[in-house]
Amino acid sequence: MDFTFSEEPVGFVEGDITTIGGSIGGLVQDDATHYHATFTAADGFDGTASVTVDAAKFTDAATNTNSAATPADVQDFTFNQA
Repeated sequence: MDFTFSEEPVGFVEGDITTIGGSIGGLVQDDATHYHATFTAADGFDGTASVTVDAAKFTDAATNTNSAATPADVQDFTFNQA
């Protein structure tokens, strides 16, 4: 999963990311406004998985909180079998 920001976030961490149908791990900052992480489907999950970042999870340098992200459906991965 890629996360792109309009300006550098302050305090953005894995715990700010909400998932349905799996989990996020290995969050890496690529540059000031780009991060990536790995989505892992939950064992036996059958449905539409999604990833989002809720509002007010981190700030910018001026201490303005973030807006909520539009949830992204997760596609093109293999579901884990239970």
